[in-house]
Amino acid sequence: MGTEQSNRRLVTKRLAYFFLRPSKLPQLSERTELTDDIFFDQLPSVLDRPDDNLDLQIIDPRFSDFRKSALSGTTLNIEFEGPNELNFDGPKSSEAEAKRRIENYLLASLIVDPHFPMPYAGLIAVLDQNRICHSFRCIDFPYISSDATLAWNAEVAGQVNLLYPRVQEVFATRRSGRLFTALKYYHQAIRCDIDQSIRFLGMMMAMEAVFSSGAKSEITHQVSERSAFFLAGTPDQRVETYDAMKSLYDLRSKIAHGTSVNPEKDDLKGSFKKLRGFLADTLRRILQAPSTFTLFNSDSSKDFSTAMKSLVFRGEV
Repeated sequence: MGTEQSNRRLVTKRLAYFFLRPSKLPQLSERTELTDDIFFDQLPSVLDRPDDNLDLQIIDPRFSDFRKSALSGTTLNIEFEGPNELNFDGPKSSEAEAKRRIENYLLASLIVDPHFPMPYAGLIAVLDQNRICHSFRCIDFPYISSDATLAWNAEVAGQVNLLYPRVQEVFATRRSGRLFTALKYYHQAIRCDIDQSIRFLGMMMAMEAVFSSGAKSEITHQVSERSAFFLAGTPDQRVETYDAMKSLYDLRSKIAHGTSVNPEKDDLKGSFKKLRGFLADTLRRILQAPSTFTLFNSDSSKDFSTAMKSLVFRGEV
């Protein structure tokens, strides 16, 4: 087995994620480096010919036709080396690691800007052989909205590059805890194959993971109060955030307990968007500063309780 492994020829591959109508992404004339060997680039030339003779898992609609009409010329990529055999797979393969790195980069991008256009599909291109060996839909990173508030530029990329290694660290070293749980639920709440009400519950569970402690009867007040002090800078802004979070939590309780939701009164779509903004802002602030990252990534309930008292009574963590 060892000899067989050593004789397996390695080829250069590229994991590329393709975006659906991404008005914010740059139309590139050359490769743009981001971080950790992740880069934006133009579509690989291998995609400029029909799919029929390629070893490609076809997705519906046909990948080449859809790409020509709706996909951007910009892709998010990472290059890696892998065995020549197309059926090679393993939990420690370079392909799996490359996929994790790009998914964590996309998650960091979603935290910097909740409207970051997510990819429709991804593929593995074997550059040495000028062909594609794998393609898949990115159901866990769907296109969200066109009402983008940020243009993708060097400043935004710099913010993502700051958050990315901390997202990497959390998922590489932990399987529980406040920050791990919040990031996991935020990630899952973006999925397009899950009902929006369930996604809303996931985001509220992420807020609870970040801010709650103590008796269950106090969770609504705790999450609303602590998020208000954490996110808002003035008394009026804190009152507004507190009231908004309590209202969102009331909607969460209706959904969780099976109470009918009035589409006009409860405005699930608008509430989802508002909560997503609160959660993204919270995660961004936690990940940006080493002190808050250490606090929320720690298992010390005593340190967390002390920090939350300081937040409420002194206005700082």
